[in-house]
Amino acid sequence: MKIVAKVPGKLILLGEYAVLEGGSSLVMTVDRFARVEISFSDQMTFTLQAPSIGIRNLQFSLDKRGKIQFLSELSPRVEKKLKFFISIFEFGFRLLKKSAKTLPHSEILLDTDAFFHKNRSIKLGLGSSAALTVALVAGLIAGSGQSVIENDQLFRAAMQAHRAAQGNVGSGIDIAASIFGGILSYQIDPHAENLNPQIKQLKMPSNLFMVPVWVGKCSSTSQFVKLFYDFKNKDKRKFAKLVTEMKFVADAGKQAFRKQDISGFLDSINQYNLLMKKLGEDINAPIVSEEHLRMANLASEIGVAYKPSGAGGGDIGLCFADSEEKFSDLKKASKAAGFEPLDLNFESSGIHIKSIKVEASENVAYS
Repeated sequence: MKIVAKVPGKLILLGEYAVLEGGSSLVMTVDRFARVEISFSDQMTFTLQAPSIGIRNLQFSLDKRGKIQFLSELSPRVEKKLKFFISIFEFGFRLLKKSAKTLPHSEILLDTDAFFHKNRSIKLGLGSSAALTVALVAGLIAGSGQSVIENDQLFRAAMQAHRAAQGNVGSGIDIAASIFGGILSYQIDPHAENLNPQIKQLKMPSNLFMVPVWVGKCSSTSQFVKLFYDFKNKDKRKFAKLVTEMKFVADAGKQAFRKQDISGFLDSINQYNLLMKKLGEDINAPIVSEEHLRMANLASEIGVAYKPSGAGGGDIGLCFADSEEKFSDLKKASKAAGFEPLDLNFESSGIHIKSIKVEASENVAYS
C-alpha cells in the first residue's frame, strides 16, 4: 500500500505581520505542490528519500520514546537539512501514539522540487515548509489506518506540528492555505492558546489581475519574524501604533476584496507596501528591499499596485492591475528591468490524499 499526499503552495496577498497580532489577512494557493509518498515496506526500518535536498536511502528507526535514530552517522550539514523533518515526523508519531495507532515500517518520499527556483538551490518563498508539514502529517495519519481525515482535525495537528518545529511562532496562515485551498480570509486571536483561527473562503474579484514577480534573491522569514517580536518587546508603544495602522489597512483591503471593490483593494495594497517599508526601517531589516523598491516604482509608473508577498526582503513581490493592458505592460516591463514574472496560477483545491494498492513486484526508483 502506498499513501500519496499532494499539497499546494501559497502566496500571502495582504496582512503579513499584522496577522501575527490578530489582524486580517488574505492568502491564495498556487499550482506548485509538495508531495509525500509513504510506501509500506517489509523491512524492519524506515527509509527516507528526499531528493530535493540530496537525501537518498537514509534508514532510521524509532526508539521507545518515539525519537528518530538514524542507522548511519550524519554530517552536520545533513543533520541541519533534516532538522525540520525530524521534528514533524516525531510529532506525528506522538500524535498517533495518543490514539493507540502506529505507522508500519515504510519508505517515505519527500518532494518539494516545485518550490525551488529553476536553479534548484533557492526557495521561491511559497510556503514549502507548511506544505510539507501538511502532507507529512496527513500521510502519517492515513498510513496509520485512519480512512477519513477531516480538514479541521488535520489543520489543528499540522499547525501544532509546524509551530513546534519553528519555536512556537507563526500564525498558521500557510497551513490553512495548504489544507483548505483557494483564497482565504484568515485571522487569529494571538492571546488564545489555540489561536482560534477564523477562516473564510473568498472569490477573486473579476477584472483584478495579478503578476507574481521573483525579485532575484531569497530571504529568511524566521529571522524577520524574530526582529518583529524583538521590536514589540523593546518599544511597545511604537510597535502598537504601527501594527494598529497595518491592521486597519489590511482589514480595509480584505473588505474591498470581498466586496469586489478593485480600486479600494489596490489602494490598500499600496498603503500596506509603505507600512511594510516603515516596519523594515523600525526593525532595521530590508523588508522592502532595494529590489522591491525598484519593482514598486516600476509598477507605479504603469498604474499597478505592488507589495512584497510574505516576510519580504526578497522572494516574491505581487503586482495587482485593474486591466489586462496594465497586466501585459507590467510583465514586459519587469522582464526588461531584469525581474522574473513567475508562471504561478490560482489553485482552487487544498490537500489531496489517496491510497494506492502497490503490487508486490513493483519497484520504485528515485532520481
